[in-house]
Amino acid sequence: MLARLLLPRVTVLATLLMAVAARPERATAAPLAATFRITADEDSKLTDPDRALIRDKLQQNWDNHRQFNPKGWNCAEGLLHEPDSPSRRPRVKVEVNVTRRTLVQRATGGNYAIEVKLTVVGQGGAVELEQVEVDENTEDADADTEARAHNLTVQEIAKRAGNKLAVLLDKYKPCSPKAQAKVRAEAGGEGVKLAIVIDAEGDLVLREDGSFETTLPVTAAFEVSGLCTGTMPYSNAQLTAKGTYNADDDALRIQLALTAGTQTGSFTCAGVTCSVGGGAFTCPIPVPGGISGFHDRPIELDLSEGGPLTVALEDNAAAPIPVPAGMAAWNWTGSLRLSYGSGAAAVAALASAAAPASTAVTPPGP
Repeated sequence: MLARLLLPRVTVLATLLMAVAARPERATAAPLAATFRITADEDSKLTDPDRALIRDKLQQNWDNHRQFNPKGWNCAEGLLHEPDSPSRRPRVKVEVNVTRRTLVQRATGGNYAIEVKLTVVGQGGAVELEQVEVDENTEDADADTEARAHNLTVQEIAKRAGNKLAVLLDKYKPCSPKAQAKVRAEAGGEGVKLAIVIDAEGDLVLREDGSFETTLPVTAAFEVSGLCTGTMPYSNAQLTAKGTYNADDDALRIQLALTAGTQTGSFTCAGVTCSVGGGAFTCPIPVPGGISGFHDRPIELDLSEGGPLTVALEDNAAAPIPVPAGMAAWNWTGSLRLSYGSGAAAVAALASAAAPASTAVTPPGP
C-alpha cells in the first residue's frame, strides 16, 4: 500500500495544482485609475490659475515618484480631475483642501492651512497637514504688488501640498502586493499518512499597463508520517505568476506555472532509512511493496490551462485554490492571498498627523 501511495507522487503534485483557475475569461490589462481634487474656502481666494499651479506641482511630484519608485507606483496612471473620468472608479485619490485660518488661529500659527489626503482603494487613506505663514500687510500696495504677493503665497501653498503628497506616496505601494500561495493535501492508508505541502511567497510587481510576470520562490515538500516518517523537499522550486489588473472589478487575474528540481531527503520505515536524491532511490535492505522502484524527476507544469484565479487587489484579499477532480480522496486546503504588509499597517499611524509646521513668506516690495 505504501508503494502505491509513494510511486505517483510527481503525478499527484501535477494534479494538485491544476486547480488554480477560477474561470477562463481573458482580461485586458489596465493601469490603476488616479484622480485629484482641489478645494478651498472663499477666504483663500484661489482662482482657476491658482488651482492650475497647485495641480502642476502635484503632478510634478506624482510623476517624480512614479519614476523613482516604479515598483510601488508605476502601474498608476497620471493624475486626472475626477469629472474627467466618470466611467472609471479611481483606485487612487489625491485631495487637497486649502483654508484661510481665522484671526485668532493666525495669532498662534500660519495664515493658511493645507490638508492633503491620499486614499488608495484596498489599503485605506492618510492625511498630512501643513500651515503656511505669510506677511499679508499690503495695505498701501498697488494692484500689481498685491498680485505678486498672492502669487507668491499660492506658490508656497503648491510647494507644501506637493511635498506632503510625496510623504504620503512613500507610505503606499499599490503596484506591488505580496502574494502568498499555500497548498496542503493529505492522504493516508495502512498506518501511513502522506502530505504534499507547497508554500510560495513574493511580490507581484505591476507594470505601467497593469500587467505583471513574477517568479516567486517556493518551498515544496513531500512528507511521510505514521509508521514511516520523513520529509523530501523539492530543490529549486519556483512559481511563475503572471496576469493583469482588471479595472471592471478591481481585481487581478493570475495564472500560475510551477517548476521544481529533484527531491532530496529520506524517510524511515521500521528502523530502516531510505534516501532520495539525484533521481535515485537508495535503501540498505529490500523494502516490501516495491518501494525500491520509487522514482524522482524534475517538475515542469503549466498551471494556467483552466484559466486565471480572480483576486481582489486589496490588503488581505484571498481566493481559494479548489481541489482538483483527481484529488477527491485527499483532504485538501489551498489558497492564494494578497497583502501589503507594513505599508497597509501604517495607515493608522499616519491618521494622527504631527503638529503642522509653519513657513514664513514675505511678499515682494512695491
